[in-house]
Amino acid sequence: MSSYDDNQIFSSIAILKGVVYLASNEGLFYFDAKSGKIEAFETLLEQDADDPNMLSAADGVLWSIGFKSIVFFDGNIWKRVNHPDKL
Repeated sequence: MSSYDDNQIFSSIAILKGVVYLASNEGLFYFDAKSGKIEAFETLLEQDADDPNMLSAADGVLWSIGFKSIVFFDGNIWKRVNHPDKL
């Protein structure tokens, strides 16, 4: 998944609707079962979830919680939650 020549560290994993998502110090990723590769996942938010640290999936929603951003995904659309430190 990662190699000696990069600094990628996967910190969390969650499964939503059969898709495996990974949080890393370099962003959000997912496992593409067709290619067998880990691919970057773009949220299409105005400001991407640039610091995912922990992922959690429950009740059909994937949560990505970082030090500066909280976003969630219902399988179709990503939305941002105002982070308490940014109020």
